[in-house]
Amino acid sequence: MKKIIYRTILSLIILCLITVIYVSIFGVKTDSFNQKIISQIKQVEPNIDLRLNDVSAKLDLINFRVNLKTIGTDLIYRNKLIKFETVKSNISIKSFLNKKFSLTDISISTKSLVIKDLIAFIRLLNDDPKLFIAEKLIKKGYLVADLKLEFDDSGKIKKNYKFNGLVKDGKIDLFKKYDLNKIDFIFEINEENLRFNDIKITLNNKNILIPELTASKQNHEYLISGKLNTNNTSLTKNEINNIVNNEFLELDIQEILFNSKNNFQFKIGKDFKIKDLNLKSDINLKNLKLKNFLNLKNIFPKIKKDIEFKNQNLNLEYKNDEFSLVGSGDIYLQNKIDKIEYNILKKKNEIKFRSKLKILQNPFKIDFLNYKKNKNSSLELNFLGKKNIKERLILNEVSLKEKQKVITIKNLILSNDNKINDLTNVNIDYIDVDGFKNNLKLSKKKNDYLISGDSFNISNIIDELLDSGSDNNLKFFNKNFKIDFDVKKIYLNKDNTINTLRGFLFLNKNEISELELESNFSNNEN
Repeated sequence: MKKIIYRTILSLIILCLITVIYVSIFGVKTDSFNQKIISQIKQVEPNIDLRLNDVSAKLDLINFRVNLKTIGTDLIYRNKLIKFETVKSNISIKSFLNKKFSLTDISISTKSLVIKDLIAFIRLLNDDPKLFIAEKLIKKGYLVADLKLEFDDSGKIKKNYKFNGLVKDGKIDLFKKYDLNKIDFIFEINEENLRFNDIKITLNNKNILIPELTASKQNHEYLISGKLNTNNTSLTKNEINNIVNNEFLELDIQEILFNSKNNFQFKIGKDFKIKDLNLKSDINLKNLKLKNFLNLKNIFPKIKKDIEFKNQNLNLEYKNDEFSLVGSGDIYLQNKIDKIEYNILKKKNEIKFRSKLKILQNPFKIDFLNYKKNKNSSLELNFLGKKNIKERLILNEVSLKEKQKVITIKNLILSNDNKINDLTNVNIDYIDVDGFKNNLKLSKKKNDYLISGDSFNISNIIDELLDSGSDNNLKFFNKNFKIDFDVKKIYLNKDNTINTLRGFLFLNKNEISELELESNFSNNEN
């Protein structure tokens, strides 16, 4: 009898073990949990309906719970149908035995879904501002995603949700000027962060790659950071006007072609206003064509109607309302290629700049100085200065260098109407077109000036004065001052020379109010 009892007990134990092992490995299909799962979901949103197929239940003794899974679930909300691939959940065995059935968590894997429908559903469960922003901006697209929610003891959703997946063929309505479509990316969203990777976007028919983009919650704002790359992006004048107003740039840009790698960061609030923008960009500007705004044909004889910048390597930074741009490359200001370098820094209302233009095989001349570049030599123009946006332009140094020829100007201050407010020094040392040596210096002494030197050719200056149709062309200054002269030789033309020019003149409102000069002509006449 005892053997029968022992065998019976042993058989029951073995049967239970086999049952437990089978249920743990293979599970059982049942619809016993369907109504309870639906009831639990309805505690979150009563208007949601679930159509569940048979649920597969597996025993998890390690965590002392039952794992539930069903395939092919339909979610119905406001007569809209959303199809899920799988729904998984877990039930605490302890709560089940105590007849206090509740889901500890639920995981949903979707089929290909319409994005807006899924976002609307998620907002029912957790009306997070990030989801509101997404729902407003996204107009089209499909996604496959996994959503995981956890419930507390009272059946409410915890804030540690996880939502990840991928988006295909998206479309975002970001103002009328910007057409963003063919959007593909991978995403991961939780309570604190939104993370996007491998974002591919077509913006106004231009391809853009964003390797990564994150949005982190900080109090009532979101910190947005990421990377953005462009490759062979070309824009016409109309396309540029759609992105940014050319009048704002004060440049009439005709076309542009570039590659770029950009790192950016900014904050955005509930009012969608952007602040604390931080941008770093490496740009390969293959071509930039703009209408020539420079009236400099008298200096650049072959100047073109359009200025073209080519093969420019640019480093751009923007932070806390400070902007810097460093670049170099080729420029077609005239018919042949020249080289240009530049460094621009904008801080508050002040712009500082440094630039170098290297003229290779193009012509260059300054008629009133009888200066002309040798076609077989290169010439460098250097500019160093700053400008207050609403006030004057200060050129700390302007220099021209061509082999042994040098012209420098220091501390030239120009008003908004491009008249001279002040300057401290001018040095001239070159041989001009007529073969005359020009060696002259202008230096400031208190409020007045001294012009001194060995020799200077003024033949073209005289011609300019005689040919000037309006005295407005000669009104260069915004101040009254005295000029003292001490020049050893002045060339009036090829045949006439003045020796030892000394004296002074007073300039009052751009007119000579007093003049006293003495010199000796080359034929010894005074």
